[in-house]
Amino acid sequence: MVKVRLGNKVETLVFLDSGSTCSLITHTLANILGLSGKPAKEWVQLAGKQPELMDVVHYTYTWNYAPGRSKVLNLVGLDPITAHPHPYNVNAAYKLFPHVPAGALDRHGGEVGLLLGQDAASLLPRGGEGRDTVGDLCVMRVPFGSGFVLGGTHPEIEAVRTPWSAHAQMWRGAVFADRRINHLTVVKKPSLCTCCVKTCNSIQGMETF
Repeated sequence: MVKVRLGNKVETLVFLDSGSTCSLITHTLANILGLSGKPAKEWVQLAGKQPELMDVVHYTYTWNYAPGRSKVLNLVGLDPITAHPHPYNVNAAYKLFPHVPAGALDRHGGEVGLLLGQDAASLLPRGGEGRDTVGDLCVMRVPFGSGFVLGGTHPEIEAVRTPWSAHAQMWRGAVFADRRINHLTVVKKPSLCTCCVKTCNSIQGMETF
């Protein structure tokens, strides 16, 4: 969880989720940023469900996350992503990792406006080796915010379970049959292999919307 400022408009919490197949944004944050949602009908298999044709709202946001560096994010809109997580004390981590700047590992509370998954893997945490690991606690690097994020567990740091909303929990494992961000395109329905949660090559049908 990293606190960031998006442009000069708003601060929000970004949840870095290596277990998610797609990235999410709340409709609330998208409206604040002035993003126009693009509705689409897509065949989607959500976690624990059979493939179904769904109405999906996509947002595209170019994030200038560091000087001279930007990333175009393709985001699925939903409200909310999580309940408001509360801050917790990570002071023990600063004693274990004295090379990390004061405040860089702080865990903030508030609303999660953005979730970054494996489709934005270049922005997910990396590292956690050498002096950045003590026992089961590690410090990883991210290219935005404070530049650091804490991972793992430690007996002096409270373990907090992420309070996902029901919809966000399902969307974290979403498999898209054809992810085109234009509601006028042909929506293809390939067979979605439920045993391995991958998209197979055979096309079962085709519908135009």
